[in-house]
Amino acid sequence: MKTEKWAAWAEISASVAVVVTLLFLVFEVRQNTLAIERQIRLERQGRLIKPYMESPEFREIYTAIKAKDGQEPRVAAFARHYSLSPEQAVYWVRHLDEIWTGLEADFLQNGPSPELDSMLFGMKSFADGRLYWEVAGAEEAMRFSPRFVEYVNAIRQPPQDRP
Repeated sequence: MKTEKWAAWAEISASVAVVVTLLFLVFEVRQNTLAIERQIRLERQGRLIKPYMESPEFREIYTAIKAKDGQEPRVAAFARHYSLSPEQAVYWVRHLDEIWTGLEADFLQNGPSPELDSMLFGMKSFADGRLYWEVAGAEEAMRFSPRFVEYVNAIRQPPQDRP
């Protein structure tokens, strides 16, 4: 009888260990998936921005095309507000695209954090970051995930001043 009791306890313990291991694996796979998705998002944004940032010829071609087709709302807003040439405005908007996409990727992978709150508050504190967010948020809301848009819009004061 004693051996049977020990065997039953061993079987229960082994079952619990298997369940705990499976839960741990699910958590690890989810974290890995989020990290891969973040990397994909950043690489995609880099592929969109890299030609413009690195090639003067590409910038000339892009500027000529947009002169005929019309500028993106973000670029037009920056050109007007800061009296930039279309090429300069695109260059700066692409720079801000990369920053905001990185912040979104961090949010989607790690969720809210005091560090992210601080970075987002800082971006919204600068006039160019605020202009970018207002135009991107209003006219290109599909550009960012709805959760990220809601999160950024909720940040109204520095993290240390929040209740």
